[in-house]
Amino acid sequence: MLGSTNITITVAFLAGLASFLSPCVLPLVPGYISLISGVSIDRLKQQTEERSNAPLGDREFAGL
Repeated sequence: MLGSTNITITVAFLAGLASFLSPCVLPLVPGYISLISGVSIDRLKQQTEERSNAPLGDREFAGL
């Protein structure tokens, strides 16, 4: 009895993972995380631009 329960849980987990990674759901994840966290995508892009400009000295040091 216990062995069939483990198989059922495994199959259910794999089915949930497959549905999460499907092309219909995965593109919605960034918007959902933004909604839950309260941070807008524009603000995230602004922070990314600020970070990409800051480590210029590190890139020069690494020879990139």
